[in-house]
Amino acid sequence: MKISYSRLAEYSQCPRRYYYRYVEGRSFPRQSEEMTLGSVLHELLKFILTPSLLPPSFEDAEAHLRSLLSGKLEAERMEEAMELGKKVIESLLEEDTSAILAIEYSFSLPLGKHIINGRMDRVDRHKDGELEIL
Repeated sequence: MKISYSRLAEYSQCPRRYYYRYVEGRSFPRQSEEMTLGSVLHELLKFILTPSLLPPSFEDAEAHLRSLLSGKLEAERMEEAMELGKKVIESLLEEDTSAILAIEYSFSLPLGKHIINGRMDRVDRHKDGELEIL
């Protein structure tokens, strides 16, 4: 059995939906707007914060955000999300990325006959050598 935060959260919200999805293997193609925005935010963070020689410009990040949101929201909600996204982009572009070790780092942890899967949004190393998992 695979265990992850998402699976546990789904089970706690609706055991029957969990059963249909993970035991019977049924698919549920439609995500809630909140889940869509959360996924978009994670992809935007990865795009901006992944260390590279040249960080993306504000315009590049804005275009990337627009492409991630394209077709996923109604026009009015799209503009609201873009306005919020622009504030997030500004904040992220000011951040020092030199301490970031990993973005969207997936892991699997065997626990007896079970496996715990998860993803760390970000792993930073502080100047004192300590690691911070976000």
